[in-house]
Amino acid sequence: VPPEDRHNPSEDTLRFLHEEMGVAIAAIWFDSVSPEVQATMRRLALVVDRHVALDAAGPLADLERRGVLAPGQMSLWSPQDPSLFCNIGLERDIDIAFLGSLRDYPGRRQALDALRMAGFEVFSGGGQREARLAPTDYARVYQRAKLVVNCSRTRGNEGCLHQLKGRVFEATHCGALLLEEENPETRRFFKPGSEYVSFNGLEDLVAKVHCCLGDSDMRQRIAKAGHKRATEVYSASRFWRTVFEGVLRPVSSISVCTHSEAERMPESVLAVSRTAIDSAPPSVRLSREQVCRPLAPGAAT
Repeated sequence: VPPEDRHNPSEDTLRFLHEEMGVAIAAIWFDSVSPEVQATMRRLALVVDRHVALDAAGPLADLERRGVLAPGQMSLWSPQDPSLFCNIGLERDIDIAFLGSLRDYPGRRQALDALRMAGFEVFSGGGQREARLAPTDYARVYQRAKLVVNCSRTRGNEGCLHQLKGRVFEATHCGALLLEEENPETRRFFKPGSEYVSFNGLEDLVAKVHCCLGDSDMRQRIAKAGHKRATEVYSASRFWRTVFEGVLRPVSSISVCTHSEAERMPESVLAVSRTAIDSAPPSVRLSREQVCRPLAPGAAT
């Protein structure tokens, strides 16, 4: 962990917990595409039992393939607080919303500018670094939004890498229709065209916004399907069960969540394997039925 990072334990602390106390450790990464983060993963290879990437599957798979990390790393989704990010049936009186940082994200600015130039009103704000909103106010915007726009590229002018943004799950948990820049990460979790709408370029974005706002039945149908997927498959409770059981099971192969695997629940990677459940200590052991049971929308973690 970089010395300037005051939000994480030091490498010495992690090593003591792992080697001296026998504590199983899972490290959760929001920016696994970053070379700096990957360097930290390499340094912690013998200390961390499971690395969990929330933004992309490729970096972990590559490190595993090169033998830097042991098999069994996990690529999952960003867990959302169901008491905040939920559909409470508010009037959808915001046509288009984007909440997130604009600084150092030229693609985001271009997308919002293109929509405004086309005559659409866009609600924007609420980034981590500027125009911050309280968590309840942030979630309330998505609960009122018809459409939520997301741009998946990394920071900086190069912006050549795609990431799975937490905004994907914030929007779908709140019942808004997600309009997502075409990328390979989001389609691992949701079906484009039936659970969200993808766009490729600014002209396509403008055209699809016209279509989605003009056809309320289609918009509501896709938004409902995305909300169902998010709440029933990508819940916070399921995320943490998957992580906690993951650090207990023997290493096998990289665990990558996809919507096609979710269709095969409970046999997907989201369900804990029989080996993991049977080998878990009695104090933390769950039945296979408990682990794989779908959660009701809005269920508490």
